[in-house]
Amino acid sequence: MSRAGLEAVEQFLLGEKAAAAGVRIHGGVPDPRRDYAATPTISGYRAVHLILEVETRLGEEGTQVVSCEVQLRTMLQDAWARISHATLYRAKEDRRRHGEELRETATVLERCEELFQRVASGH
Repeated sequence: MSRAGLEAVEQFLLGEKAAAAGVRIHGGVPDPRRDYAATPTISGYRAVHLILEVETRLGEEGTQVVSCEVQLRTMLQDAWARISHATLYRAKEDRRRHGEELRETATVLERCEELFQRVASGH
């Protein structure tokens, strides 16, 4: 999905239709929206995280509010996150050795996203 598509999904999740369905931004969390796309982590991770409250019906128990986190990522951001997760959760030596490479890869993928958007928009 493109960045524009992710922005549309975010707007939907934070909009009136989602609220009417029992989905809303979590009011009890200090920072329920984290924009790692605009400000990537030191490792290069990019995404937008939303912490939401969702009303659920659990049979005879009635309605309960459940907290959940939604991570909005493009396909390339998701690929990077999966690869880096496998790398960063290995031994510390691997983390140090591959940290700069992961940051560089994230930057290259960000540039690819920009090029894809230009092609898709016809510019």
